[in-house]
Amino acid sequence: MSQVQIMEAVQVIQATEQYNSFSSGLGAITDGEVHFSKGLSAFEDYKSFTYRKEMRLKPFIYMHSTHNNDVSFVCVDPFILTPEYKVELFPAVIENLGLRNAEDAIVLSLVSVGKDMYTTTANLMSPIVINPVTMKAEQVFMEDLGIEYLRYNVWDSIGKYTSLSVKTQSRLEAN
Repeated sequence: MSQVQIMEAVQVIQATEQYNSFSSGLGAITDGEVHFSKGLSAFEDYKSFTYRKEMRLKPFIYMHSTHNNDVSFVCVDPFILTPEYKVELFPAVIENLGLRNAEDAIVLSLVSVGKDMYTTTANLMSPIVINPVTMKAEQVFMEDLGIEYLRYNVWDSIGKYTSLSVKTQSRLEAN
């Protein structure tokens, strides 16, 4: 397959698609167990997780291993950190997750909680893609992003884009 054909096969998830389905899909994943067939990078043995959201910690979401109570992560919607963010999904990922199309997916980024809120970062280079219908998930690796997306500063962007995200979501819901 040539490079041009590969690029045409990629489906892209952008902020507007995530905002359309994020709330309803997030409800589905907090009600059940999400399965990663390959596990997570550096945590390959942990393949099933539950998600929990708490209003006081919004926009962060907890991700807990069902195999080991001591293994948990904090996640965030990457599109509220940077609305220009795009996730490219190859057909194999779409097929593995049982997605009808890329827009049905929920995308989350793992957060590294720093010593304070100013040093907390999110990994936008390796987002988690979840199909809320099949409850299957996969961590995808986007090698074409710049290194600044590996440790993307949450504090610097969350206040900057949160009001934009809320306005964008309200506008989409009105249509």
